[in-house]
Amino acid sequence: MDPFRFFAIDLENAFFLGLAYDHFIAGGDSIVVLLKAIADRYHGKSVASALELYPPTHARLFVRHPLDSLRAIARFPGMAASCRRTIRPRYRSIEDGYNAFTLFSLEARDFTVLRNAAKRLGVTLNDALIALLLLAQDAQAPQRDRTKRRHELAVASIMNLRDAHGEDVERTFGQFLSSFRVSHAVPAGITLPELARDVHRTTERIKRERLYLTTLSAMAVDGVIGRFQDPSQRMQVYARSYPVGAGVSTLNINALWKNADGGSAPLYVRGVPTGPAAPLVLAVTTAGDTLCAGVSYRTAAFAPEFIDRIRDHMIERIKALT
Repeated sequence: MDPFRFFAIDLENAFFLGLAYDHFIAGGDSIVVLLKAIADRYHGKSVASALELYPPTHARLFVRHPLDSLRAIARFPGMAASCRRTIRPRYRSIEDGYNAFTLFSLEARDFTVLRNAAKRLGVTLNDALIALLLLAQDAQAPQRDRTKRRHELAVASIMNLRDAHGEDVERTFGQFLSSFRVSHAVPAGITLPELARDVHRTTERIKRERLYLTTLSAMAVDGVIGRFQDPSQRMQVYARSYPVGAGVSTLNINALWKNADGGSAPLYVRGVPTGPAAPLVLAVTTAGDTLCAGVSYRTAAFAPEFIDRIRDHMIERIKALT
């Protein structure tokens, strides 16, 4: 089956060009470069020569960083302990992988407020979004018993390792993605700035010590074990052993869509399907002065009303930053 499927939405005097693709085939940054090349050719502009396709990826990181690789493997017990403290998502049927999708955006003013608040706190936009998702989950669990063993909430974040590989997005096409997981007790009364700083300390350590290699190691082990499991068993392993309430994927189009004439990036909307780990994925895309968020969620885990409350809580928190 073809892993790429293009489609167009006619607007009479304009059109949207879309692309549906298998996420195992390419990362979002490679797709941006591909779509920009198509748009440039459509406008009669020159296009760079063909990209190198699918260079060797993650295996060489373990060879390049042997001490960090050992540290990542040694972190397995700590990650397992964190997972045992985390509340598991609930599914009506673990085998029902049907996804629903909704979309919302931030007005330029609110996006500027969020971006400036993140800078003022010394955290990244991704850190702030993780904190917002943690708080939104907490708001939907008012009866959460913090005295129980499973009392923490968790958010997974997609991480692009292209820089770690030293590969230029303008020259190489492929998938350089990994992920990491942030869990937190989210105590009663914690503020967004406090939680965002806690998240930042965790993500900085992950980047500094290359602890994302832990996830890559776990995926390699899971790939071997998964050969002896049916799809239902594989899904249950993630839900039980690697519980995550939500995931986030951020992509900055402004950094990738570079126009020689100085024009801004076009409207760009993304949706990222949920996987076996996260029943809800927030795909945040920033283009120009706009932030668009595509929310994919497993209907076997959440009702549309729950997703609306998650969205509304995040927006209210952002507006409160003013």
